Amino acid sequence: MEANIEKKIALVKIISGIIILYSLIFPILSYLGSIPQNLLQNLMLSGFWVTGCVSLFYLKKSPEKYKYIFNIILSAGLLISTVALINVPGDDFRTIWFYFIVVISFYVGGKKVGMIFSAAIFSIFLSYFFSPLNNIDTVSFISMIVSLLLMVQLSFYFTSNMASNEQKIINYQHNLESMVADKLLEIDSLNQEIIVTQQEVIYTLGAIGETRSQETGLHVKRVAKYSYLLAKLSGLDEKEAFTLQLASPMHDIGKIGIEDAILNKPGKLTAEEFNIMKGHAQIGYEMLKHSQRDIFKTAAILALQHHEKYNGTGYPSALKGEDIHIYGRITALADVFDALSSARKYKKAWTDEEVFNYLKAESGKHFDPKLITLFFDNLPTFLDTREQFKD
Repeated sequence: MEANIEKKIALVKIISGIIILYSLIFPILSYLGSIPQNLLQNLMLSGFWVTGCVSLFYLKKSPEKYKYIFNIILSAGLLISTVALINVPGDDFRTIWFYFIVVISFYVGGKKVGMIFSAAIFSIFLSYFFSPLNNIDTVSFISMIVSLLLMVQLSFYFTSNMASNEQKIINYQHNLESMVADKLLEIDSLNQEIIVTQQEVIYTLGAIGETRSQETGLHVKRVAKYSYLLAKLSGLDEKEAFTLQLASPMHDIGKIGIEDAILNKPGKLTAEEFNIMKGHAQIGYEMLKHSQRDIFKTAAILALQHHEKYNGTGYPSALKGEDIHIYGRITALADVFDALSSARKYKKAWTDEEVFNYLKAESGKHFDPKLITLFFDNLPTFLDTREQFKD
């Protein structure tokens, strides 16, 4: 359907181009002295030129606010050239102009405007035929009338058919847009369901590791929220910060591989036991490193580096400063803040004053000093989060 409309538009463009060319050639020839012209002929040709130019411009760009201006200029051009053409003596191919009028008026103005112009031309024909200036014989006049009626009929059909096709295309586009919108909503709903399910699985995995060391499932949620806040404050974008929040609960997943006797020993660990305990970082990394998913790749970094210290005294790789991934530095602070603030079976919760003094003392040692500054500059937000997910 679109191809047919394009062909019809191309036809009107060709007609308009012929009109413009016709109206330019004759003045040039007249100027060169090849063809004499009078005022009526000049008026006729100027009307041709105006009509052709406006038609082409209308086809190219037709915003609604200019539509009436187009129609007024077009009407003036058509009427000037039509009246001049009727009064120009001679009987030649110029009568075909009337049929151009019909085509252009129907296309540009629509069915109503086209019918008005057709009626006007028909009236002009009748008035001219019965006027003293009539120089057209009866047979020619009847032929012109029949041709005019045929052109009106074809143009009316053409305009109606084009309008019908355009409406079908519009309806199809609307239906297609509606279908696409519905499918996008469905896809978005499924994506949200996948994200929620994935988050629940991750929290459950994280909680398994924490439960084995007698910590609560809310610990992983608090660490996740703290990690998200620190990530945003550090300048990470929303997507990266949210990924870190989702991955954070798995930072201690490697504890699954540590025996209970060491994991839950009430007293201080021996050097040998502590070396075994430190292995949970590498165990967690080995469990997660094979996935190509962003969440699990992030979790693998957290599992491996959340016990690294800013001054290089951490484990398992003794990384120092910004050699530690920003994810590891963030989770280290979030994890220790929550661990110290929370009560466990084997210890009491520290007071806020004790926790804050420890964090400040470890700035530049255990923790990234920039993160410590961000933490204390936004302390109320972290305390509100702790209260929201308290045990």
